[in-house]
Order: sequence, then C-alpha cells, then structure tokens
Amino acid sequence: MVEEATIRCLADYEHSSEERLKGPMYGIVVDATRRFFKPHNSKYVASLKVIDHTWNKAKSPAGFVPFMKLVLISSVRDDIPNIKTIGSIIKLKDGALKRINDMKSSSLMCTWDGATASNKWELFSSEPEQEEKSAKASDAQEEKYLATLRTFTKSYFAEQYFLDVANTLTMAKNSDTEFDVIVRLAKAGLVSEGDGKSFDLKLVDHTGKAHLRIPQGVMAEEFPKLDNSALLMVKGARYRDAKENIIELKDYGNLLIVPVASIIATRFFELTHLYNEGTKVEQRITQEGLTKSFTVSQIADPTLLLSPIKSIFASTEPLPRYRLRVYVVDIGPKDVHSWVKGYCAACMKSFDLTDQDEPTQPKCLICEKEAQTIFQIQLFVKDWKDRDSDEIYKLMLYTHNGKGNGFFDHEPAVNLRRDQRLYQKLKSMHRLLTKYGVYLDCVVERMSKEMNAYFQVCDTVVSCDCVREIKD
Repeated sequence: MVEEATIRCLADYEHSSEERLKGPMYGIVVDATRRFFKPHNSKYVASLKVIDHTWNKAKSPAGFVPFMKLVLISSVRDDIPNIKTIGSIIKLKDGALKRINDMKSSSLMCTWDGATASNKWELFSSEPEQEEKSAKASDAQEEKYLATLRTFTKSYFAEQYFLDVANTLTMAKNSDTEFDVIVRLAKAGLVSEGDGKSFDLKLVDHTGKAHLRIPQGVMAEEFPKLDNSALLMVKGARYRDAKENIIELKDYGNLLIVPVASIIATRFFELTHLYNEGTKVEQRITQEGLTKSFTVSQIADPTLLLSPIKSIFASTEPLPRYRLRVYVVDIGPKDVHSWVKGYCAACMKSFDLTDQDEPTQPKCLICEKEAQTIFQIQLFVKDWKDRDSDEIYKLMLYTHNGKGNGFFDHEPAVNLRRDQRLYQKLKSMHRLLTKYGVYLDCVVERMSKEMNAYFQVCDTVVSCDCVREIKD
C-alpha cells in the first residue's frame, strides 16, 4: 500500500543529502541512454533525464531546461530499465543515492544491491489507455499521483522543447562527432552484413535520409517493434559510411519514440512540409529558368513605376520611394544564422546573437538593457535588364525602424540559433532568391539625403506564394 506521505517528488532530492530513497520517487523521462555495460567496473548503466510537475519555468535561467539527471547502476542487466518512449513515467522504489558533481543539472546516482528488479523500479505509460502495456497503479493514491503527472506531461510536451532539435541529418553528416537527431522512420527490414544480419532502418528528415544499421540480436534484445512513420529521437549516433549514408549507434546510443502530441513533432512536420513546398518551387524554377523569368515577391503598392537601379543611385531627387526589379547576386552575411541581430535603440548599435540569448529579447552588450531582434542583411544586386553588367549595387534590409520587417513571408525576426524552423525557411529563401531566372520586385527608400547613399528595402514580401512568371 503506497501512502501519500511516502511519495517523493524530484524537488525533495534537489538539495538533500539523503543516502537512500525514502519512499517511491516518480519522474517523467524526457531523455535516456540505452542500458549499456561498462567493462572497467563490470556494471550496467543507464542515464536518464527526468522532470515532474514541480518544474518551474519562471525560476529557470534563460535557455536552461531544468531536469534531474539519474544515473542508474547495477551489476545485473535486468535491474536497469530499458526506456524507449519519451514521456514514460518511472517509479524508483528503493536504492542507494550518491550526488554527482554536474554543473548542468541536479544529478543523482542510484545503485541497487540485493533486491530483485521488481522491487527497484516500474515503468508507467503517459497515456492511461496504454496501461495494459506498462505497469498499473497499485492503489488509489498512486493512481491520483500518476494522473497529476500525466496531465502535466501533456501540457509540458505541447509547449516546451524538451529535446535539442537543432541538428539534422545533413548537418550531422558534415561533423566527425556523435550526434542526436529527430527523424521519421520510413522503412525497416533485414539486410546481410558480413557474417550476420542487421536491421536496416531508413530514417528521414527534411534535409535528407540515412540508414541506421543495428545487429539483429541487439535489435531483438534492446529495441521494441517500431511502427513505420514513427517519429524517433536517435541518440548517440555517428556516421559509419557517409558516402552510403549509413549510421550506427554508440554502445549507449538509443532510439526513443517522440510523442506525436508535442511541439517537437509539430515543428518536425512543419519543417518537412515547408521544405517540400520550397523544393517544388525551386524545381519548377530550375526546369523553366532557362526560358522563363520569375519574380518571387510582391509589394504593397504595385502602381509604382519601375526605376532602373543605376538611375536611383545617381539621382539626388528626394523621391520618397522607388520600385526596383533586380537580380540578386549574393546575400550577406554568408551565415544565415547572422541574418538576425540584436539591436539596442538606446545605443543605436546592433550585435551578434548566440545560442544562449533569448529568442526574442536579448540584452544589449553595452548598456545591458533589453534589446530587440532585427533582420540585418545586405542584398548584392544587378538591374534585371542589365544582368551582364559588371556593376553590382547593395540594398539594405535593416528592420530596426520597423521598415521591411515583413520581407521574409511576414516572419518576425527571432534568434535563428534558437529557432530551427525559421533558420531552415530562410536557407530555402536564400537558395530561391539567388537562383538563375529569379528576380526580386521590391520597394526601397533612401537611407540618407546624400549622393550615392544606401537604400533600404521596405514594403516587400518574399514567399513561395509570390512566385509569378514575368510577362512584360
């Protein structure tokens, strides 16, 4: 019988010096390694990241997702839980505790001695209807507590990025280090390798595909049957053969099923749709670009007459706005991450953002006041009727004054090091804007009254919906 007073939340152990679990402790698993063997001490180990309803976003530092790190150790393999679904609820019943010196999180090591596995832990599903596949509550008090955790899990996963989603298969391919990545399972089957057989899992994301090879015996012992189209977190992988797109798992590498009703799943499929739509437009332009021309933008006032770009740079006439049709030669900065900057209106200075800065409200590096995020890029262009000329002009897209901030399909400027969806969208737009046969129809304003001053792009929107063949 589980008494309510004996149930412990994670916060009870955050700063405690307890050497043993005092009653059952429950945690929602948001990340986990596979159980693996460490030869140097002949122990089986798994490392879990768990949270519960005591998690408080308001009290956490910027860019930090608080969790309890649990390292589970035993000399018996079956003593270690084999976590395969993110959102599983683990119940630790007993165990010796030791605090680990880890600056990133509250960390506990839990070891067992003597007791059987059934007296050490239990796994519960985050979905009540799936309880027949997992442990069931032993009494009303435990059922009530599980209901609280399940309610929290649903809202938490729908709102929070509980995993790092910045990596992609293409990015990982260009790195020599191991990686984690969110992918969709497209197909699974046996293949012959060397003297045995391996499971071949075809994995895809919006940037490409890879084949994960897992030995047949390991697959049968360590991994559940996976449904085609399942969304997975591949943890601790590396490319074994980059040319053939073959990857494999480290000894602690894992496959974790990502909840469909989560913001990560939503963004994954948004990115896939966005990439597919952008690819269709690019393919159409590539196929027809040698014989046809396209604009990829629309302007607020299409009644404005087109002006040759050379004439507006040479003119001192104080016209408020000019309409240009230009061919984009290049876009700066080269790194799309740097297209969004922090900007302090008090200091009138812009600055680079890092992956530690808040997505929308960074702080000024000089005065430390709250700053804004802006698009800050340069478009190197030629006039659409003079593309063979050697003369290249520079147009500015600086949105510090609110002008031109709808340029990228009305997307707001946010830290691209923290928003993978928008980063990928802007990369697609970069390819689109610089393709042969593509022209930008835009409105610009003179940024100063001086001769040969820079011009700022305004009242212009670029998107896949704006692609039009030029008839005139």
